[in-house]
Parts: sequence; C-alpha cells; structure tokens
Amino acid sequence: MKKRYLSRVLSLLLVLTMLAGFLIPAGAAGTESGTQGLEFEKTENVGSEMLAETAEGEEKEDAATHTDSDVVRVSIVLDKAPAMELYGTADITANTAVASYRNELKAQQNSVARKIETATGEKLDVVWNLTFAANLISANVEYGQIEQIRGISGVQKVVLETRYVPMVVDQNETANPNMATSPVQIGSSTAWAAGYTGAGSRIAVIDTGIDTDHQSFAEAGYEYSLGQLAEKKEMDADAFKAGLKLLGKDEIAQKLDQLNIKDYPAATTDNLYVSSKIPFAYNYIDQNITVDHDHDRQGEHGSHVEGIAAANAYIEKADGTFVNALDEVKVQGVAPDAQLLVMKVFGASGGAYDSDYMAAIEDAIVLGCDSINLSLGSAAPGFTRCEEYEAILNKLCENGSVVAIAAGNAGYWAEHEVNNVGLLYNGDVNFQTAGSPATYTNSLAVASVDNSGYTGTYFTVNGKQVFYNETTYNNRALSTLLGTHEYIFMDNPGDDGDYLNLPEDGEEAEGKIVFVERGSISFSEKANQGGSYNAAAVIVYNNQPGTINMDLSDAQFDIPCVSITKADADMIRSASEAIDYEKWEEPFTYYTGSLTITSDVDSVQYNPDYYTMSSFSSWGITGSLELKPEITAPGGSIYSVNGAIAGGKAYETMSGTSMATPQVAGMAALMGQYVRENKLVEKTGKSARQLINSLLMSTATPVINGENEMPYAVIQQGAGLANVNDAINAKSFLMMDDNLSGTAADGKVKAELGDDPDRTGKYSFGFTINNLNGEQQEYTFSTELFTQAIRTVKGAEYLDTLTTPIAANVSYEVNGQTFVPTSKIVCDVNRDGVTDEKDAQLVLDSIVGLETLDAEQQQIADVSEDGKVTTYDAYLILKGLTIASVEVPIGSQVHVTVSIELTADAKAALNETYKTGAYIEGYVYVDTANTPDGERLPAHSIPVLGFYGNWSDPSMYDHPTMSEMLAGDTRTTYFGSRVTTNAPYIGYPGSISSYTLNGNPYVSDDPEQLNRLALNSKASIKGYNLSLIRNAAAGAFYVTDADGKILYMSGLSTQRMPAYYSASYQDWLNDYETLSVNWKPSFAGLVENDTFTAGLVMVPEYYEQDGEIDRAQLESLIGSGKLGAGAFCTSSITIDDTAPEIVKVEKDEATGDLIVTAKDNQYIAAVVVNKGVGTKRLAAVIPEQTAPGQTSTTTVAMPEYTSEYVTVIVADYAGNQTTYKVYYNGKIPDSTGKLFGFTITNNRSTGNRWVEIDPATLSSTDGNPILSEDAVALEAKGTFTWTSKDAGTNTVNVTGIALDSKFEDRYELTTSELSNVSCSGAKIENAQIKNVSVRQMMELTYNGREQLPEVTATGSTIGGTAITFHYGLTAEQAADENEWLNYVPAFTDAGTHTVYYTASAVNHDSVYGSFEIKIKNAPITGVDAAPQVCLQRHVRAVALVGVEGDAQLVQRRRIPQDVQLFGQQQPVGGYAGLEAQLAAYCQHLVQIRVQQRLAHDVQVQIVRQRAQLFRRRAEVRQPHGHGRTGGAGAEITVEVAQVGDLDIRAVEHGSLSFRWVVCPL
Repeated sequence: MKKRYLSRVLSLLLVLTMLAGFLIPAGAAGTESGTQGLEFEKTENVGSEMLAETAEGEEKEDAATHTDSDVVRVSIVLDKAPAMELYGTADITANTAVASYRNELKAQQNSVARKIETATGEKLDVVWNLTFAANLISANVEYGQIEQIRGISGVQKVVLETRYVPMVVDQNETANPNMATSPVQIGSSTAWAAGYTGAGSRIAVIDTGIDTDHQSFAEAGYEYSLGQLAEKKEMDADAFKAGLKLLGKDEIAQKLDQLNIKDYPAATTDNLYVSSKIPFAYNYIDQNITVDHDHDRQGEHGSHVEGIAAANAYIEKADGTFVNALDEVKVQGVAPDAQLLVMKVFGASGGAYDSDYMAAIEDAIVLGCDSINLSLGSAAPGFTRCEEYEAILNKLCENGSVVAIAAGNAGYWAEHEVNNVGLLYNGDVNFQTAGSPATYTNSLAVASVDNSGYTGTYFTVNGKQVFYNETTYNNRALSTLLGTHEYIFMDNPGDDGDYLNLPEDGEEAEGKIVFVERGSISFSEKANQGGSYNAAAVIVYNNQPGTINMDLSDAQFDIPCVSITKADADMIRSASEAIDYEKWEEPFTYYTGSLTITSDVDSVQYNPDYYTMSSFSSWGITGSLELKPEITAPGGSIYSVNGAIAGGKAYETMSGTSMATPQVAGMAALMGQYVRENKLVEKTGKSARQLINSLLMSTATPVINGENEMPYAVIQQGAGLANVNDAINAKSFLMMDDNLSGTAADGKVKAELGDDPDRTGKYSFGFTINNLNGEQQEYTFSTELFTQAIRTVKGAEYLDTLTTPIAANVSYEVNGQTFVPTSKIVCDVNRDGVTDEKDAQLVLDSIVGLETLDAEQQQIADVSEDGKVTTYDAYLILKGLTIASVEVPIGSQVHVTVSIELTADAKAALNETYKTGAYIEGYVYVDTANTPDGERLPAHSIPVLGFYGNWSDPSMYDHPTMSEMLAGDTRTTYFGSRVTTNAPYIGYPGSISSYTLNGNPYVSDDPEQLNRLALNSKASIKGYNLSLIRNAAAGAFYVTDADGKILYMSGLSTQRMPAYYSASYQDWLNDYETLSVNWKPSFAGLVENDTFTAGLVMVPEYYEQDGEIDRAQLESLIGSGKLGAGAFCTSSITIDDTAPEIVKVEKDEATGDLIVTAKDNQYIAAVVVNKGVGTKRLAAVIPEQTAPGQTSTTTVAMPEYTSEYVTVIVADYAGNQTTYKVYYNGKIPDSTGKLFGFTITNNRSTGNRWVEIDPATLSSTDGNPILSEDAVALEAKGTFTWTSKDAGTNTVNVTGIALDSKFEDRYELTTSELSNVSCSGAKIENAQIKNVSVRQMMELTYNGREQLPEVTATGSTIGGTAITFHYGLTAEQAADENEWLNYVPAFTDAGTHTVYYTASAVNHDSVYGSFEIKIKNAPITGVDAAPQVCLQRHVRAVALVGVEGDAQLVQRRRIPQDVQLFGQQQPVGGYAGLEAQLAAYCQHLVQIRVQQRLAHDVQVQIVRQRAQLFRRRAEVRQPHGHGRTGGAGAEITVEVAQVGDLDIRAVEHGSLSFRWVVCPL
C-alpha cells in the first residue's frame, strides 16, 4: 500500500464537520420589512459561569474562632446555688454556715473535675474554684472538649471566657486633665477640707499591679497623714487608727480561708500584707505575690491608676520631714488616706480573663472594700446581659462595694467610617463602642471628660511656659536637651519638600528644634524627616483644639519628638521672627527664635467656659436601651505615678477612661467614709452602695457642649460630671421607683423609658426625694429634653453627635398633687400671652425654615442675647419652665411622678425628620433654693433616656443591604465591605460555585426589580454574607410561605457583635462574616410559581425577657408584630424551574442588529450574545417586560460582526438558561463527509487558504497540490490526535510529538487511513519547560543597606526557545503580569527570604516555583565597656555593650527585685562571689538581646538626673527593618577581668560578643 509522508507544511489542520444537529428553520426570510430570519439550534448550556457579573459569596465557618485543639479558658458552671444566693453578703466571714457551704461546693467541684478528667483522659487545668458569687470551675481546656464537658452530670453550662486589656487610650486625640488640677472639677479638694480623705476606706484596684516602693504609696507618708487627721480631731493617733478599723494582718488571717486564693502556697498573711497603705497585694494571674511591673510586659498602668485613686497626701523628704504631695510632686489621689488592695490580673501569664477579675472581686468583697476599680475592658461593643459574669455582678448589688468600670476608649461607633464623614446615616442609631464588663447592667460605667488644667514638663518662649505632651518609644526625652536652643517654626507638616524649601536644601534645620504642623503625614514620618535633616528635635503642634498623644512606633531616629497645643503654637509664631526665603518663584515663609528647655514640673489651670467630653471616651447605649455610660470623671492626660522607673519617684501622663474610673472609685471611698461617719445606712435603711450610687449620680452636673451650648448627649455622659463635694453636701437623696435595667434598687438614678412603638410621645417615671437633713427642704422641678441633631453633608443626612432641643408638656405629680410648670423668664415669641413650650417650638421651627419670625419676635427669641436665634435659645426657654417649690419635711420623703408628652409640633417634626425613630434624652432637675446668706446647695438631676419609635425599626445591618440596593439605595457601606453584604449566596444546580443573590444574576438592572427575584427549587441558599452595625442578642435565617407561616428556621445565633473599629489594628474588625444555611426550597416542598420570604432576623437585647432568647421566643417574636423593619433582612422569592426559550431570531438588514424574540413563565433576566461558540460576551440586554410570562423582543447591536455564527443565551432570574447557536451570517453548506485543510505556505500554489481535500489523492479539489510525494518533516509542536469516523476502528493516536525540521522520524499514514480520519478533536498543546533552576549565586552578609542578589536561572525548551523569568514576593505577584518584577527583589535584613518566579517560553506551559535568598548575620567586633553607675549602694542594673560591624549595640536591664544580686554594699568575697548569679541573670539578658537584636548605629552618653542616678541612654539611628536571629537557650561563656574598681565580664554567644559592667556607687 502506497504511503504518504506528512511533510514541510507549516500548519495543517484536518477538519471533518460534525453531523448537523437539530436546526430550527429560519422561516420565511424577510417576514418583516428589512429583517432576515436566522436559523438557530439549541446547544449545551455554557453553565453557571454566565453569572460573571455577580460577587461570589465567601463561605466561612460560622464564628470559626477556634479549632478543636486550641486551648481556651472556660467557666464550668455547676448546678448548685452559690453561697451568696443562699446567705447574702452580710457578715459572710463570721457566718460559719457560709464557710461550711462553700466547702461543700468545693467538694462538688472536685467531684465534677474528676469526672471531666475521666471523660477526657487528661488532667483538668483548674485556675479558679469560685463558690461565693458563683459556683464554677475556671479551667483551661481544649476547645473541642467543651461539648463533652457540658454532658457531665452536675454541669449546668460551659461559658467561653472573655480576655481583657487595660483601658489606656489608643488614639491620637486627648485633652489635658491632671491630678493637681482635676480636684477643682470633681470637688475632691473641698471634700478634703471637710475632713473626707478616705480614711478608713478600702479601694481594690484590679489591674496590672503596683510599684510598692513608690514614694506616693509609702507607709511613712500614709501614717503621717493619719497622724495629722488624729491631731485635727485632738485624738491619740493609735486610738484614731483603731477607730478606722484599718485592714491589717489579723483581719487577713481571719478571712484568708474565705478567699479564692487560699489554696495557693504564696497566699500567706505575711506575704499578702505589704504595709498599712497596701495591706493586701496578690498576683491573681500568676498565683504569686509578684505584683510589681518588672517581671512582665503588662506595663505600669496599675500604679498610675492607684495613684489617681489614692496616692498619699504627703511625701517624705530625705531629712525625714514630710511635705504636701500636691505642692511637691503635683500628685495626690482622690482618696489619699484610703488603703489600697492590689489585685494584679495582668502578669507574666497574660490575662485577664473573666474568672481572674471575678475571683478578685469576690475577694475584695470578703475583705470589705468600699469601692472596686476595673480599668479594663474588651475592644468589641459589649452586651448588657452576658452569661454568668454579668449575673455575678447583679448579685453583688446586695453588697456595699461600688464597682466602677472603664467605659472604653473607642469614641463613638461611626467615627472611623470609610466615607470620612464620621457620622451615622439618618435612620441608624448605634453609637455604642463600650465593651464588657462596663456594659453589664450592674457595673458603674465611667466616661471621661477633659480637664481645664495641665501638669507636666515645659519649655519657655519669651518667658512663657509651653507645656508639651511626650510619648515614649525609641525617642529620647526632650529634657535631654536642657538649655537654650534655636528653633525653626514652619506652617507646614514637615515633609521632605518643606525641609528642601529651607536655606541650603534643609541644612538650615541641622542642630535646631523644628516646629511642624499636625497633618498630611504620620507622626513617625515627621520625626523621621527631622532626624534625616539632623534636627535636634521635632515639636508637632496641633491643628485643632486639644492635645495629641503621638504614636512614634515607626520612628527611625531617636531625636526627641513632642507635641503642643494649637494655642501655644499661635503664641510661639507671633513671638518669632518671620523669614521670607526666596528659593523658588514664590518665597517660603518660616519663623525663627529661641526657646529654653527645663526639667521642672508645674501646673496650669485654664478655667474654660465649658468642659469638653474626651473625644476618646466610648459612648452609645447597648441593645437593651439601658443607659451606658452612667457617670463621667476627668480622664484625659492624667499626671500620676510611674511605677516602671527605678527609685520610686517618677510620674507620668496617661490617658483613657482608665484614668477617669479611679477618680470615681476614689470618690466612692470618700463617700464610704461619709456614709460611715454619719451612720447613713442605719438612718436610711439603704446599703452604702445604694446611697453612694444615688448621691454620686444625682448630684453629677450635666456637661454642656461649648460648640452649640447644649448638653452633650445623655448616651455620651450619663448623669454628667461627678462632684463628690456636692454628693457629700446634698441634703437629700433620690431613689427611682423603677427603670428599664432594674437598677433602681441598686440606687442608680436614671430614667430609662424604653421605646414608644406607636409614637405616642408620652412617657412617665417616678422617684422619691428622701430628706437626709435635720431641716425641712424645698425643691423645684424643671425638665429639658433633646435628641441628636441632623447634619447634612454633600446632600446626605446624618445623625449628628450634637443635640437639639425637643418641646414637650411636662407635669409633676407630688404626693398626689399635680403641678404644671410656668416660666421663670418672659419670652412670649408666639404672642399668646404665656411663655411655654410652644414658644420654644416656634423658635425651633424658624431655625429649620418651617416658620418665619419678624424682627420683634427675633429680638424676643434671642434669650441668650448673643444677637442671633439658635437652638440654644429654645433650650433656655424650655429649661426656664419650672414649678413652685415643693417641701420635703424633716426625716421624711415625697414621691414625684414626672409625666412627659411631646407637643404635636414636636412629634410632627420627629416623624418628618427621623424616619426610623429618635432618641428622647434629657434631664429632670430637682433644684434647691440657696441658703439665706447665698450659699449654693447641691441640686439633683435625673438623666432621661427613651426612644421615640420602635427600637428595632433602625437597621441592624450595614447599608445598603441587598434589598436596599435593589430598591435603588446608592449609599456606601460604613467600612468598605469586601463582598455584597447582607445578602444570601446561592448554589445553582450543576454549579460548584456560589453567587450572591443580588437581583439579576447576569446583568445589572437599572433600576433592579425586587419583584423579580426567583430561585430554582433545587438551588441552595448556602448562607448569608452578614455585616451588622448593632449588637444582636439572637438571630437566625428563616423562611415563611406566602401566608407568613414559618417553614424553616436555622439554628439560633446568639450574641452576634457588630463590626467595630480597632485602634490597635487601625482597621474595622468583624465587618464581614458568614452565617451558614444550606437550605433548598425543595426541602419545604415549594414548587413552580410558589412564593416565599427568606432572610435574616436579628434581635436587640431589648426584647429579651427572662434570660437569653430561645428558638420558640424568636419564632414568636417574628410573628408578633413587635419587631420593627430594621430587625429583618429578607426578600420575597418566586420558585421558577422553567428555562426561557427563543421563539425566533432575526437580523436587521440595515444595521446588522440581532433581534431575539423569547418567552418565559416568569421574567427573562437577560439575552446574552457571545462570540462564536465561546464565552466572550459581545452584549447582554434585559428585555422590556411589565408582567411575568410575557413574550418579549430584544434588539442587540452587532457592530461589524463578520463571523458565521454567535451563541445566544436566554436566562431568567432563577438562573435557568437555554443556549442557542445562531447562524448570524448564514449557515454554511452541508459538508458532511468532506475533508478540509488549511495550508500556510509560500511555495504552494496560491498560498494560505482553506481547501477541500480529496482523500484519495491528498490533493485539493481546486487542482492545487497540498502534499508532495516526498516526505516532509512535521514542524508543528504539540500533540496531534486523529480518530477514525468508525468508532473503534482504524484509530490512530499520535501523542507527545514535538518535532522540528531536524527530527528524523516520520509518522506514516496510508491513503486508506487518511480517508477514514476525522479531526474534530484535533489540537496542538504547549510543550513543557524542563529542568528549571533558580538559585542564589553570591553569598551576602548583612550591611545595613539594601542588597540586590545575583541569581542564575536556567531551563530547557523545545528547540532552545528563549525562557523569560519574572519574580515576586508572593506566588500571586510572580504570576500576575501586571504585578510581576523583571528582576530579583532587593533585601536588607539578615535571614532567609523566599522569592517566587514564573518561567515562560513561547509554545510552552509556564512553570511556577520559588527559591531562597540568604543574607548572613554580620559579626560583632570591637567590644567596648563603659561604667554603669548604680543606685543606692546596690547592684541594680546590668549594661551590655557590643559592636556589630560598624554599629555599636547597647542593652541595659534593671535587675528585678526577686533576682537576689544585692543586699550588701560589699558582698562577702567581693563581686566575684556574685559571678554565678550575675552570669545566670545576664544569660537571660543575652538571650533577649539575640532575639531582639537591632541593626542600629548607637552612640552612648551619660546623663545625670537629680544627682542621685547616672543613667546610660542610647541614641539610636535605626535603618528601615530590623534584623532577627535566634539564640534562646544558647550556651554562654563568662570571663572575669579586674579593671580598676570595676568588675568586667565578657560574654561570648555565637557570633555575638558582649561585656557587662557591674559597679558600686
């Protein structure tokens, strides 16, 4: 048989057409004028990838925060009642029955623990056994064991514990209160003068510990102060102290067996007792007595807090005399004579968990504390009711201890939203940022107000003091530059361009202090720019009122960098000489002068007209509509004790509600003394806690916002600014009848009104006024109401943080007699003869343009006499409405009922402006008359909070939800969500992917149609992409039929937090999560044309009744009508299982437009036209339809389309689709059984062309030859497959061929074989690149600069085709042609760096891989040593000095007190005798050093401080990036050498060399 060789055809493609499928005829061509009917046929569906325009849902495990192997802290709550529940809190230590019952509970806990160990096969890691306020075991367990533990008999529930952090402000803006000036605000100085200093009171501080050696906590100063008090009372000091009943060793020993710490070895009476000032100190997190700040990384926060609460009133001087602490160091605690019980819950083991602080609280109660301070919290918005620990706090109400908890430092919720407006959309209500435990009902949550004073260091300009704020990172203190310096002052942010505008391209700044403005670049960059131009220091001045706490963590230079206020900057600028430097076309103006830096500390009082709420203070109420925070105290930049510096004489500034909370704890201690000494518990029958809560809250003063002269929101400040002097001098106390939170019995004074779903505008509440005085008292009443104002920004409405007044009719029923207010002022704006709320409403209406005042009315309405009519004038009119005085007899009480009814105009305004409801806030004032000689007596006020409307009408979900988007909502989300949020994601039949159900799945509707949503009954709602903006107590996915009957509800999701902004991460957290569903309509029996509603319900805490909402309660709520629209995120969906079909297709002969007529049983979502048989979209058009089931005609533009056919898909909203092949340019003739080829050649007849081939001759039918008789090499590369027409016979497979012209082998096909060849599956595949190798060529060593590695990159290809390599730092970057690099990246740091590559070649598949670049550590050479002068005749510090390359390294560590290296001026055997101890300690230091080594240039200088301590400081110039290396546990060799009086030891540690120096004073 004659054979033919396949030869020298550059490309030959044999094509045998498929048998024709079923064709739909075109019909009569040109049935309409100018159109041509086209043939079309159904083909296989392209598939769900047609949903390319939608966002795919990212399925995540629901709340997958832990894996089974993660170790977590849990509370294992047992079924027996705790001791407090049975015996209360009175005399618990003296009650033997309590002790016996607690031992019984402990035995039960031991039994349950053994059962758990048997079940898990592991020893239970028990941390606490609580038996007093709770019966629980706190233990560390694996997360996967929790369900197993829940099944153990005796276990009631297992609760995952929350971990907390100290509440130090973590953002830039603060204000400037301080301990020397804040007493003016809170009245403590007046209380001290009256003899209330906290003597006999006990304050428990649950925090990071204390510096027990600090002079502000010294026993001598404390004892001296008590002696002074005894002298004033003309009493013997010992007798006086005995009367105070101070906590001492005897009482601790008596109560020790009742404490939670009793079973720990370190908890002995002698160990726990430190001094009479600090009679109790214990580390609850590490279970030892180490309570200082030297042995962990938790910071000196605790000492600072304790200093605010109770720093001593006297400081002992070197000569043994005592001086007033406020005069000497500017620091004195609110209750300076109170005792401090230190309960450290942040330590070496981290902390603090719920059980840690709760164990401490229980012990504080047993030890009889008057107040308990928790300046800690969670960053996430907290819940009011939260499992076991909130319930424990509720039980503590019976006890006399006031538990003050920091509200948090996160400002308000929308402050950091991505639209840079910083406000809530009108219609949203969530301001809440406060976290637990402050949000728990029976905590006393404390907010922060800025103070009017400042204490600290300063510099002078023209003799004027300028106080500065200094944050310590790697930068040196400004006080290291003592003396006079020249400065440059710029009206610019201090970027590189600003320095270049100075003379000599910025060299003018060298050696000078540079002032720059806040803004444009970060604070670290400002410091870096100053350092790069060799400035001596950088001073940043604010561009708005207030001060700055700067984050300098990324500063690379150690030059001082501090901040000052805008007002001080204006003064400095005016005192400076202006220089116009003409370097460019326009002159650059800067200023020069000199300043003097001092190390002195001083105080200044600013006395503003209005106080300012701290911008960092967390506010906004919880989902329960309970008022949080509840009270306010100074908490800005508070100057107090620094417990981290050796010597016990340091002080520093900190900011946060952490600093406001101990002010309240200190005031509670003063109040405790007041209550005891005046026997008020006995006189009133109320507990000390009830009286203190009532008096502090009711005598607090609402803070007025100077911006609009209206009160700050009640939900921001609670009762207002606490004033302990007013609380002590009040002649009565208030008790509420009831309130929403149930805290009236706890003495909290607040009117919580709940919501008003029907918008009646009517509210009422009651309280009693209880006479504390031996005289009859007279009171008058007045009420002011307000709500959040509306602010318009760029045409959009937002809920403002400012308030605006609301007009209401208010009446007061006193002991059955009703009083209606009359005005104290004359302001008859509406000319009806009286001044009342109608006049205020007219003023408000005129402000918003609803009414117009004439000139006379404007003059009358200007109550404030500032020349303009504002909301402040309306506020003054309303505040002036009061009643005649009411008498409260001696030793008696009166009952008052306040009835509030909003005016009709006020309700109309609220209904028009606040679509989802509005807060009703305000204060009811109970004022007293002044004494005959003019003394102002303390007044009472009651904060009022309610909601006009349904509390669940405001949305629980971020905007826009899917439903809102389909309805045309164009708002952007608050935090820039990554996917379409608050929408279901769908799994369509036959697809493995998920797609968001956001209306039309093929093309965006404009506007989209909500009534067109549809699903196939076999489609799956896989889950919901969820973004909440309010806390939800409970929620679920659910489905109802057309009649509202619930067909399905998912598992209950409880306590879901909203998104929240984290200052630590500088980003929104929890902004997107997925609620898994996996439900199909077919599960509920839904069929074609059925409709159902599916979606989410999320319920605020307000709707909880008896504990958590369960499934049955949630189902009941859904159908009850109680929940508002904002609780739901649902859609109405129709079942549609039928795909649309094409009726006919035409072509417009004039324009070429494709005209498609199609029909569906519902709505057609799109007519999609793709090129050829592929998926490249040419057009997608939504047919015009007005009702389901309509036949529609759609015209699709087809500009200059020349191909034979197109693919047309008609699809509906349920994802059903039908695909057609439409012969757009006419159907080609039937070629069944024929063979065609395409030839590309220059020497074959007429050149490149398609030809029909005669199989018998392998010649074209046009007479031109295709192949010669000679064999020709196949030049194409790839895989060829020929398959016979007759299945299973004459099959020829040629695979893996990669031939070129030099290839010798041939594959021969006979003529008969060719005649049976079909090539419908023929293709040419890419060849593989083989033997790819990329590796580093030269060894690199760290040199502090970027280094470009050299690599060799090789591989082999077919025919030696060139290979191109691209690189990236990630695999994704290396594979993305828009991101990849053409070179290997440069690196600075020592270590191993991974680089990814892509190898590419023509006609070859790309190869992906990675390789390593290694940079060796640099050696340390040139070791030097310098003397380290030590403190107080002891070896107190170790200095390590080394050199790495050209960079010198310094490491200095203070030796902790429990490292016994000292104690004698000259140890026995000299310092050589301490060698072993020093070596062991320094081994630890060297290990730290190796792990944290920095590539720094270091210069060492000695700085003298107060003639007592020489301290080594390191000036660091730090390049970008820090090197890291291992080394923990490595061996260290020690050599001893004697140099003069110094004992020098050298340390060898691998490539590192160190020496340390130890020297006596």
